[in-house]
Amino acid sequence: MEWFDYLNNKKNFKPTDPLFPATKLEKGQENISYYSSGKIEAKFWQNASSARKVFEKGFKDAGVTYYHPHSLRHLIVKEFAKTRLTEEEKKAISQNLGHENVGTTFGSYGYGKIEESRQIEIVRNIKLGDKQDKAVYNFTKEELRAVLAEELEKSRSG
Repeated sequence: MEWFDYLNNKKNFKPTDPLFPATKLEKGQENISYYSSGKIEAKFWQNASSARKVFEKGFKDAGVTYYHPHSLRHLIVKEFAKTRLTEEEKKAISQNLGHENVGTTFGSYGYGKIEESRQIEIVRNIKLGDKQDKAVYNFTKEELRAVLAEELEKSRSG
């Protein structure tokens, strides 16, 4: 969150700017070459090789095992996927990671395959509509039919 606050408050980044921006390239002597100034700018990386170098150096300097940048992306998405997100929030996260399609972000970077026992646990604990106090599996067949009919009717008339 400190990094996010830094980008927003000190660098004036917008929500559409990358969370992990590219380093700024400066013109070299007599404008013949370019070099990395170590500063950042609100641009996405052109490719992963520069980001890998930054990560490798940072991990080495911190004295910890190196993990490639996509490991961090996977971790971020996996943690976000554990929370209840609106479709707008999902789209913002996806765009921030440079994806046009939310399915790319939460399909490729999220959980992957969920074990059957966990699937059952998740589905059993889903609450329907305004029935927040009662999980799906606690409904009788008749109650579930009534709730689903009510929700379908709302969607048709809304």
